[in-house]
Amino acid sequence: MMDGLDNYGSEYLRIRFQSVVLEKVARLEKNAQHLFQQDLSRTSFMEKNALLVGRFMLGVQNLLAVTSEEKNDFVPWTNCLSNKDFAILLWEFYQASTDFDKIQILSQCLDDWKAGHPYLSPAALRSVSALARLLDPAGWGYTTWRTLGCLGFESMTELKKLRLHSTPAFIQQEFAQLRVQDVVNATRRMRQLISEDLPTAASVAAALHCISLDIWQFESPFERQDPLAVMPDPAWSSIVLG
Repeated sequence: MMDGLDNYGSEYLRIRFQSVVLEKVARLEKNAQHLFQQDLSRTSFMEKNALLVGRFMLGVQNLLAVTSEEKNDFVPWTNCLSNKDFAILLWEFYQASTDFDKIQILSQCLDDWKAGHPYLSPAALRSVSALARLLDPAGWGYTTWRTLGCLGFESMTELKKLRLHSTPAFIQQEFAQLRVQDVVNATRRMRQLISEDLPTAASVAAALHCISLDIWQFESPFERQDPLAVMPDPAWSSIVLG
């Protein structure tokens, strides 16, 4: 366990992040739990929940947009899939037996996904890991260049000594292209850091993100607007309407 990690727990998160963002996350988690607590077959789930899944996916995309550090900080969901297609992929995520398969399945939701491609860009990684984290907060953390840059250290002192003089651009370049297996390995390391104060992989990832904000200051380079308060553009129609 990295010493001092638990100091970046829930109280710290509430200070560092806007409560409106945490409320969005909590709402999406609740929606996902409601969707997948039902013991339904693939076909039954698709037929019953397609529209709800479409709304959930739009909510996740909006969350990614409102928390982006750059305009192109995430990959949109593909408009080639209907709500029923998304419902099938999310159902298959829960049925998959390995972490690798789960990430591969969710990658099919992305606009730039190519079948069998072994790599994910940082923006694609952010989109896929956010979706996995909301579907299963206990097992998955939000994985970005920030959380990756803080993993693999035995102590906070070691982490800050090595990383404090590095620039965000340097760290982003270090994780510019990751294999799916790299994502799986990072997730497993997050699970190893679970503790009484940080009881899920999602909470570990959030703590790591907060640590990164101490090392690499966050500055918004563009004007933000909460997309949840804005009507989606026409490109979303196939996702929203099914």
